[in-house]
Amino acid sequence: RRLFWLIVGGMSVAAYAITIRTYGTTIRLVTLQEVYLQRGLAVEIGAGALARYLMSWQALVINPMLMAMGIARRRPLLFFAGIGGQVFFFAVAAQRILLATPFIVLGFNALVRRDGKAFGFKATIASAAAFTFPILVFAGGGVLQTISALLFDALLSRLYLNSGFLSVLYFKFFANHPHVGFAEVKPLNLFFHSPYSDSYPVALSYDVWGFANDPNTNLFADGFAQLGYSGLMIEALGLAFMFWLLDSIARQRKLSVWFVAMICAGQVSSVINASTSNIILGDGMALLIILLATLPMSESVAHERERKMHRAVPAARVA
Repeated sequence: RRLFWLIVGGMSVAAYAITIRTYGTTIRLVTLQEVYLQRGLAVEIGAGALARYLMSWQALVINPMLMAMGIARRRPLLFFAGIGGQVFFFAVAAQRILLATPFIVLGFNALVRRDGKAFGFKATIASAAAFTFPILVFAGGGVLQTISALLFDALLSRLYLNSGFLSVLYFKFFANHPHVGFAEVKPLNLFFHSPYSDSYPVALSYDVWGFANDPNTNLFADGFAQLGYSGLMIEALGLAFMFWLLDSIARQRKLSVWFVAMICAGQVSSVINASTSNIILGDGMALLIILLATLPMSESVAHERERKMHRAVPAARVA
């Protein structure tokens, strides 16, 4: 247990230290109207590969894990430590989805608390609420409009609308332009060369909008950009393998579905808006699986074992 937390704590200290050293005085909380200015400033400063990985893993894996443990173990300090971390990284690069992560954790807490019973019905209601709530809040005016703008971008645009819209652009562009052939995926880029002088998302943005941008999209559109429908199948199978591995570890260790779902909250946006290679490495799904595989049982909230113990008590009394 001590070794696990020493490693996680060491990664966290390294992530925050490197972030502060890299971005320094540019770290500040901004209004929703200033997010793109702050984001552009972060891109201009740039960061090394190690810094990018540590920042992403902290925001998308470790902080959601802290929030999940805070709820599961009834430790409010852990929950708020995770929230504080998300606010910090929002102040770095103004990625609004980070502010939505606590709501996603709480959403999974409500949807899967009783081991996923009636999950389909609850998820349908939650999806409908995600569409209607920001609109109703916006109608209230004043500060409610600011809250609505955040909810609309984080819930509707990021999780629903952007992914579908950009997928259409990707399929249309790469149906008439050369496929990338995974030539920009590390380490394959050492052996293959991309047909584009810029990265392929930038090449698409020049064709669609006339200026440089980096429109990331989901694994299906990215797979089509790589090798057409064959690439789509490759990326889908790669992510399916990761889900199988995640499920196998959770089952073998008898981890609660509720607990695992909350820990995975940071991966929701990645699965919807990133390629399989980014989901696994850059956004930390591989790290998340490793942490679940090594998580001390005293921290794991293994409800399956608890239920069996509770069921065994009456039988023992009868005997």
